[in-house]
Amino acid sequence: MNILQSTPIFLLCLPVAGCSLFFGSNYQEISIHSKPPGAEVVINGEPVGKTPVQNYTVSRDSDAVIEVSLDGYLPVKRTTTRVLSVLGKADLLDGVCVLIPLIGLASPASQEHSPDQYTFILEPDTQAGESE
Repeated sequence: MNILQSTPIFLLCLPVAGCSLFFGSNYQEISIHSKPPGAEVVINGEPVGKTPVQNYTVSRDSDAVIEVSLDGYLPVKRTTTRVLSVLGKADLLDGVCVLIPLIGLASPASQEHSPDQYTFILEPDTQAGESE
């Protein structure tokens, strides 16, 4: 393929080069529910309220640790999982097409927490009454 044939591919990919870095948000909203509702929620060590917690903003640059607890139930802890976002996938494709360093993948916006809604089913603490 000569330079004239590859120019259209380069020009098509260039507008999305590093799009995560320039156009994406470094934050994402997640929601937390529990059964039963009314459980205390702590995200990354910070108390955020009782379930249901709707649209709580977390950073995309690292996994979030979610802790849920309710009197009479065993506490539950879960760490979120991050995957490539749509913008991250575009950056990856662009890096392959244009051979520009994958700079956009360095941005937190190239990742997203998946899923963005979490439901915790709390189990009764059968030993809670025995210690009293």
